[in-house]
Amino acid sequence: PIVLTKQVWRLDLGRLRWERMPNLTRERTMHACCAVRRGVVVLGGLVAGHSGIGYSLGIEPTASVEILESGSSAAAGGTSFKVLAPLSCGAIYGSTVVPISGGDSEWGQVLLIGGQDEGIEETSAVHLVDLASGVCTAQASLLCHPDGHFFGCGAGRLQDGRIVCVGATLQLTYQGTTQVMEPPPHGSLSEASWRWRSLPNASALHAGGGACVLSDGRFAVFG
Repeated sequence: PIVLTKQVWRLDLGRLRWERMPNLTRERTMHACCAVRRGVVVLGGLVAGHSGIGYSLGIEPTASVEILESGSSAAAGGTSFKVLAPLSCGAIYGSTVVPISGGDSEWGQVLLIGGQDEGIEETSAVHLVDLASGVCTAQASLLCHPDGHFFGCGAGRLQDGRIVCVGATLQLTYQGTTQVMEPPPHGSLSEASWRWRSLPNASALHAGGGACVLSDGRFAVFG
């Protein structure tokens, strides 16, 4: 069964102890989350509902977004999660999200990558999300065969601003894929648009695991 929860926990890396944080505003699972300049943001996921999503009645995807501001704690009277504008691109779950620096948005911007939409279809869509307004601006989609599906994306933002994504595609068989989103070569006709480029695949297929950029600039994949 799918388990929904409001609980939020923080790991103190100095003491290696888990600490309770303020609860989410609603129970959810399979959401995307990341740290942004003003706190921690949670986007989409599955929540309690009535429509069902084909495999679990009473569960449905959501476009809701909420944020816990920096400095919030589990202490009495601590700041709670704040509900932000919903995603204009619609309900989605199982996505990966990467914070984007710059811009003048009050709450910051993130890149929302892949996931599954309201029709339970895996999507290779990528959106730049303004957290203050919820407006999702379409970016170049992940590289995927027109008849295939992209899923299980893990992603991170390199120190030079490029985005690396590792996951899998399905077209008759499962195939691993590693891609980088980068600006086009200087002087090209599409110089304003970032695009994805395929990289050599990892020695093993990775889908649905975690990924992050290490302090020395290397990209690590877990699971």
